[in-house]
Amino acid sequence: MSNRIIPESNIVLPSEWNTGLCDCFDDTNICLYGLFCPCFLFGNNVKRTPSITTWRCPCFLYGYNIICLNCWYIHKRQRLNIRLAYGLPSGCGDCPTATFCGPCALCQEARELNIRGL
Repeated sequence: MSNRIIPESNIVLPSEWNTGLCDCFDDTNICLYGLFCPCFLFGNNVKRTPSITTWRCPCFLYGYNIICLNCWYIHKRQRLNIRLAYGLPSGCGDCPTATFCGPCALCQEARELNIRGL
């Protein structure tokens, strides 16, 4: 599915995620990347996301926040950027998804960006 943009107003119409949160094995490369190198996958997702929020050193920032046990905070903001860019639903919310399903959420976001050609 791709979302439709109304040209004269740049409004993004709602769409659905192309893969589910637990469809990690749909792309084993992304699955392994998200499991063993979540910092790098997060940084890669940030670079490919069209958004107004810019991050400096997203890979380092995510890694530092993993050590401090609060990587959910920056991840929920990044997930929100992706959802707003494509009009995607939040499901159970960005904060619980990033907190309790972080690696799966990172993989879902990476698959979504791949499917959308970014």
